[in-house]
Amino acid sequence: MPKCLIALGSNLGNRQHHLDEAVKQLLAHENIRFLARSRPITTNPVGGPTGQDRFLNEVVMIETDRTPESLLECAQQVEHLLGRVRNQRWGARTIDIDLLMVDQMIVHNSLLQLPHPRMIYRRFVLQPATEVAPQLEHPLLGWSLSRLLDNLNSPVNYLAFTGSDANRTQQFAHTVAEQLDLNLLTDAQNATLHQAGQTLARWLEFLDHRHELVASQTGKTREQFTVADFWTNEVLAACRMDLSAPELQIFQQRWNELKPKITQPKLLIYLTTPNSDRHAKQQSSLPNTDRVMTREARFSAELDKIVSKPAPCPVLRMHADDPRTIEELAAVIECLNSNTHPAN
Repeated sequence: MPKCLIALGSNLGNRQHHLDEAVKQLLAHENIRFLARSRPITTNPVGGPTGQDRFLNEVVMIETDRTPESLLECAQQVEHLLGRVRNQRWGARTIDIDLLMVDQMIVHNSLLQLPHPRMIYRRFVLQPATEVAPQLEHPLLGWSLSRLLDNLNSPVNYLAFTGSDANRTQQFAHTVAEQLDLNLLTDAQNATLHQAGQTLARWLEFLDHRHELVASQTGKTREQFTVADFWTNEVLAACRMDLSAPELQIFQQRWNELKPKITQPKLLIYLTTPNSDRHAKQQSSLPNTDRVMTREARFSAELDKIVSKPAPCPVLRMHADDPRTIEELAAVIECLNSNTHPAN
């Protein structure tokens, strides 16, 4: 049967009792078999209203042949039974139950997203998850859970933004840095990325420029995050649209030489826009022979190839026009800066 990871948290009342009771009630459902349970850890609340008590968090691994939707229904029934009230986003709660992974399934609908999109940067999830399933592979990234946790523990406090709309991405990164009071790393040559018809020599220069820019800036301030309005790997995506096959082979050789030295961000924010989402849906509905892709859409397609499994770094997709995105990113930074402690 498929193996499933489930995260549990509580910061109201008798936290340990709520966690124990949640596990008990989950296992009371048919076709759910217990495999492992992590030790509880104590964590500070992230996002939401101030003045909340600290959380007790843990992860349980089970086996089940239930569908993900059926498993979600079981979890929500247990939350209701234990008095979970959803009247404020990220508010205090008696119990919080999140489906992290159901085997290697990828689900994206109005009810459920699998794997859980936020698990890749949440230490309070990854630490207990790694305890019970360190080698379990993230189905989108191709990274083990232990590697994802190691990434959180790395000293590189560097967040990069990318997206098909270069101008929008740059503006958004600047807004995030200003509103969240973060260091900003900007590339004055950003416009070069989307200038068609550039030579191989120019692309090689641009690659070296971005590599040197990141290397010279990241790691200087380890306590405060640096936000970059670009991602070095974008150069590889963009030049694929202009270079001939022999030229691309030369560029790829240089890329392979430089790749081990390139500092990847702790987390890549992949921004999407309504235009890019709408165009992708329109193109996917057409036969291959009828698809006409703009340069922006082609660039997005190349980016998708680069971030596909195995990804060079953890990737979080976000909507640039969602009014909650800045709030989400504030929580992301808080998670990346957070520590956990063994429960007393």
